[in-house]
Amino acid sequence: MLGPNPPVNVGSVRTTVTLRVQVVLLLTPLAQVWRLTNGQRRAKEAGFLSRVDIALGDYSARLVMGGRDVERLRKRALDGGIDLVRGRSQADRR
Repeated sequence: MLGPNPPVNVGSVRTTVTLRVQVVLLLTPLAQVWRLTNGQRRAKEAGFLSRVDIALGDYSARLVMGGRDVERLRKRALDGGIDLVRGRSQADRR
């Protein structure tokens, strides 16, 4: 679980800004998933966002992310203050 959401400046107002993203992967290159999380991590580090939550679901016939990829991505996300949740995948339906 992540800590408190720090306020950020939005114009002249100090407030919390949360970005929640749900992504359904379908034949998506793994590099694009990394770019997505890296961009959101940089926006949070730059002070544009208080909190980022990402939910991923992989419905490719051949999974884009294996278990090791998911754990590496989750660790990197958490290190950057992002809550990453892996949802259901095509493999879960078999």
